[in-house]
Amino acid sequence: MKKFIHFIILVLVILVLSNLLKKYYLTATRLRISEFEISENANYIDMNFFNKKLKQLDCLDNFFNCSSSEISLFIKKSDPWIKSVNVTKYWPNKLFIEIQEHQIYGILNDNYVITNTGKKLNIPDNLDTSGLVHIYTGEKILNEAIVFLDNIRQTLEDKAINLNSIHLSELRSVKMVLESGLSVNLGSINKLTRLNIFLNLIEQLDQNSIKYIDLRYDNGFAIKWKNQQEGLDDKI
Repeated sequence: MKKFIHFIILVLVILVLSNLLKKYYLTATRLRISEFEISENANYIDMNFFNKKLKQLDCLDNFFNCSSSEISLFIKKSDPWIKSVNVTKYWPNKLFIEIQEHQIYGILNDNYVITNTGKKLNIPDNLDTSGLVHIYTGEKILNEAIVFLDNIRQTLEDKAINLNSIHLSELRSVKMVLESGLSVNLGSINKLTRLNIFLNLIEQLDQNSIKYIDLRYDNGFAIKWKNQQEGLDDKI
């Protein structure tokens, strides 16, 4: 009986001490998260604003009160350019934050950038637009334009053909404009077949001397040369 009483007393002491220890850790100001290590390769995230915003997070007052998921959600909402966040807590007061930025896929209607996940964002002031494809289309059919561009992009690069812009109309008609200024009208049907006709054709011609090629004909195509008189096309 005496041993049992001692055991009960020991359990009670442990519970009391555990409770006191928990309260101490939950209220001790010395456990405030104060060290931050941030891994990022950011071109468009405002890191100065981000750092100020991060330090406003209420739960940083105590290591135990701040969950990694809560911090990640807060960070993702702080800047639209943040694609993903991974947060790791290190005892007693450190956060390691890994940030991945959205990558730019193209420029939409000269007003926005489109990321490689299809997200629409404002054009950054420091954006270098060289090499970016301009996409002109309605937002309702934007995904169709991106899918088509995905299908042809590598093929054009393999042929050393530099694409400046792609236009997709509401009628699903496609026009490409190359960096040389050459305009290629593929129409709304058999677009990939017509693209292959263009690729075979352009190997035999100087694209820098051509104004446009129209491939919408069932039995041929039309070419307009840059030095050609207005109103005259060579239909082949």
